[in-house]
Amino acid sequence: MKNLAIKSLAILATGFFLSACEENAIEEHYEPVTAGAHIKLVHAAQQAPMVNMYLDNSKITALAPTSGGIVTGLSYGGTAVFPASYGYANVSGGSYNLQIIDTTSARGSADVVSNAPVNLNNGATYSAFLIGKAGAFETLLVQDELPVPNNAKAYIRFVNVMVDAPTNFDVKAVRKATVETPETVITVGTNIAYKGNTAYVEIEPGTYDFPIYAAGSETPYTTMTGVAPTGGRVYTLYTRGDYTLTPATSNRVLIRDR
Repeated sequence: MKNLAIKSLAILATGFFLSACEENAIEEHYEPVTAGAHIKLVHAAQQAPMVNMYLDNSKITALAPTSGGIVTGLSYGGTAVFPASYGYANVSGGSYNLQIIDTTSARGSADVVSNAPVNLNNGATYSAFLIGKAGAFETLLVQDELPVPNNAKAYIRFVNVMVDAPTNFDVKAVRKATVETPETVITVGTNIAYKGNTAYVEIEPGTYDFPIYAAGSETPYTTMTGVAPTGGRVYTLYTRGDYTLTPATSNRVLIRDR
């Protein structure tokens, strides 16, 4: 009888403990964020310093300072997209002054590299490209019209933000031949001007080369090779930096939007 009473008290105490935990427990949320707008920063200006993105006076690029306390930013040569690759920052929809600010100086000053008035619509998704060259940097806001998810297909678009290119660009997706399938060539975009972009184009998963041509040319200006898009994912291929006759691999970049 005594043993039964002790067990009963132990169970009762456990019940009180669990009840107290439930009252103070951290709430769990599993629903994806659907309110507000989504935006990411793409650093595509070769001559620009490391930068951070602000909407009005709110810093959006949450990059940690160095061990010495200097505020870091997004760089052209390093991590060129914030949030990395397919991430977006969730912000309230509305009108803002979108500022790109050099906050990497030990002087303690914050130099505005570029600013632009923008209107971000609730439910919409955007990429903000820092483009141009010293003395003429600007921000190009592109709305990302993400296609309806389809795990059987991949999607790609092209954005031209290479400053001073003497021609527009044509872009193709060339799916390499396999034992089962012949080579397939898909036009992603033609005659894409500076600051221009294509819609997302549906492609089959596989292994691809993405040649970029001076408009009307049959010889690629530069080619990204051996890319294997995955079904269900969405990509942006973009030219960036300063135009050169002999482009480096860093002058064309592929990022994932979803």
